[in-house]
Amino acid sequence: MIEAELELTHITINGLTIVGAIPVAALHEVLGPPQRIVDPAAPAPVGHRNNQIHVYDSLGTYFYEHHFTHLAMAIAFVFWPEEQHFKYTPTQSFAGRLILAGYDVPACVSERELTEKTRLHWNNQLKGTWSVTSGEFSIGFDTIGERLKSGRRSDRRRVVSIDASWPHDPTLGAKPKQQRSGDIV
Repeated sequence: MIEAELELTHITINGLTIVGAIPVAALHEVLGPPQRIVDPAAPAPVGHRNNQIHVYDSLGTYFYEHHFTHLAMAIAFVFWPEEQHFKYTPTQSFAGRLILAGYDVPACVSERELTEKTRLHWNNQLKGTWSVTSGEFSIGFDTIGERLKSGRRSDRRRVVSIDASWPHDPTLGAKPKQQRSGDIV
């Protein structure tokens, strides 16, 4: 099970506080090995590689590994995998505990509830696509209406996934330093 807390200053996953890009091994240590690692794009040119996505089907989550630095740079929690159509979408819904800006997110949360109950000032980029950014931290979520018998979508939109990214400078290539026990900067 995952216990995660997302804020615009840090992200905590199973006790690991993230304030910047971290080694993939640090997330593997707290989440275990992924069920699969997906290369979501067309093959990279010779001598290069694409970002890798570490998928945890049984946990309903995945995280991104940068192609050059090999550091983890973002994570997503999928609440409704049937409506997220990527080859790296987990096969199961997120079943852990996610606290988003102080709000304990329930499994079938609506778009309205999430925007009203969190203390964040959401930017509605496109219908069903929301985000908020502070410095290099970003939190976003996607929603869609449930399919009605008529085939149309309901106006009541439900959260499909919630994602978060943290500071990552791909030009540095330097190893992150340890801040406190369990915290990586």
